[in-house]
Amino acid sequence: MKTLALLIPFMYIDIVVDALLKGLNQQVSALKYNMIEAVFRIVLIYYLVPKKGVMGFIFVLYTSNFLNTALSIRKLLKITKIKLKVVDWVLKPVLSIAASGFVVIFYPVK
Repeated sequence: MKTLALLIPFMYIDIVVDALLKGLNQQVSALKYNMIEAVFRIVLIYYLVPKKGVMGFIFVLYTSNFLNTALSIRKLLKITKIKLKVVDWVLKPVLSIAASGFVVIFYPVK
């Protein structure tokens, strides 16, 4: 469970961005990115799972979800003409996650 916990935000963002793309009449783009992810996932599973087992499958889950999320966000930003502000959209959330992780690790509830 701990290994897959970091995957949940990417899955959630992917679902939301796919829905936004569909709402903006970009169903074909969403389908194309999902197909790319599916082929990518199948190829990686074919090669990695026999060699690495469960850890290979977990790697496949992370890479394929990150790929789909990145492609979908890129398309959404292009369609809406929104500029990505790395400090506001990436750095601040990552620092918040790190701070909350620090609190959980060093100040556990008894």
